[in-house]
Amino acid sequence: MLMEASVAQKAAEGKEADVICIDGSLVARTNGKGLSVAGDMVKKYGNSVFISKSSESRGQFGALGSRAGDIYYYNRASNHATGFSAPVEVKSEFAKIFEVYARLKEHTPMVRIEVLGSTSEQELKSLLDKLSYHSVGGYPYCLKLAHNNCKVSNDDIDKLVSIFSLQHEQGARDALDE
Repeated sequence: MLMEASVAQKAAEGKEADVICIDGSLVARTNGKGLSVAGDMVKKYGNSVFISKSSESRGQFGALGSRAGDIYYYNRASNHATGFSAPVEVKSEFAKIFEVYARLKEHTPMVRIEVLGSTSEQELKSLLDKLSYHSVGGYPYCLKLAHNNCKVSNDDIDKLVSIFSLQHEQGARDALDE
């Protein structure tokens, strides 16, 4: 997370990015523990948004006895067209955070977007236009590219195991026989 915050900070300082996309949830990262690296970075650079492909948040449908995350219900209730939900404030100890569920491309899964501070409907539409224009399969291209460039494959792990002579050490992937 420190490296991710450092890259986002450099992107924000360069003033070349309209929006800085960060994979995952800011609320989940802070986890009720006050300011995190991510939260501190967002306070400094307000043009950051946090985007999640999946979410267990039940902030909107929890009071109705939902058993699945809000994103599940938005995916099922919508007609697979592009669009977004009304912004809803999420409880946070350090700043106002609003969550929005959006479908950036037709017939793709919804994503959860967290925006710091209040945003007007016009600002939200502008943000979603930027995200959808540069999305692949309904997911922002920059995050897909970052995932592909940073993914650690089993082959990569095998090479590291060999380099550091760790063949006989047990690891988390042993249970999966990988």
